[in-house]
Amino acid sequence: MPRLCSAGRSCWCREATARGLTAIIGDVSCNEPPYSDMPFFDVGCAEALRKAPCRRNVFHITPHASMRRDAQAMAKSQGRVSAWEPTLVRFGADTLNRRFRERFGTPMTEEAWTAWIATKIIWESALKLQSASPTTLMAHLTTPTAQFDGHKGLPLSFRTWDQQLRQPLYVVDGKRATEVPTALRAGEPARELLDRLGAGPTPSRCHA
Repeated sequence: MPRLCSAGRSCWCREATARGLTAIIGDVSCNEPPYSDMPFFDVGCAEALRKAPCRRNVFHITPHASMRRDAQAMAKSQGRVSAWEPTLVRFGADTLNRRFRERFGTPMTEEAWTAWIATKIIWESALKLQSASPTTLMAHLTTPTAQFDGHKGLPLSFRTWDQQLRQPLYVVDGKRATEVPTALRAGEPARELLDRLGAGPTPSRCHA
């Protein structure tokens, strides 16, 4: 089974390899991207960790700023954009929100959901691959067959060019949360639909 490290802002588990971990989940100092041969799931520094010298082992769960701007444009609203809301009901979101509140006594915020889905992705991938190898996991995450259920109604996946998690977002204006993108075009694959949010394919500046 995979072993994980949850990194805070002040450190990023520098002895991860020696400890035999599979992956790191965190929002480490945005000025210190993790130089590691194991996957790092970014749940807090989505902007800085995309800039040089970014690393191929970083997978972004937190939506990029360009995704948030596109979501506002689609919703025709300048409301707050979030990856998750504790008021969501569809696709089993109500059950997830309820269980989280019952266990932790607090609503499931965007920060809580990004950490949860990162853990779920790692765990399910390890079970599917029958391996807790960091190298095997990294190779799997951007393959065409790798997709994950985040209780958002569409399969989530990582883009190959920036390793951003494809996902619907929610534009919150008052008590109303509008999901975007809202609908599939006839015959449009889910990945193409979700790629309406954020930058399209570009040569990556990231390197190993």
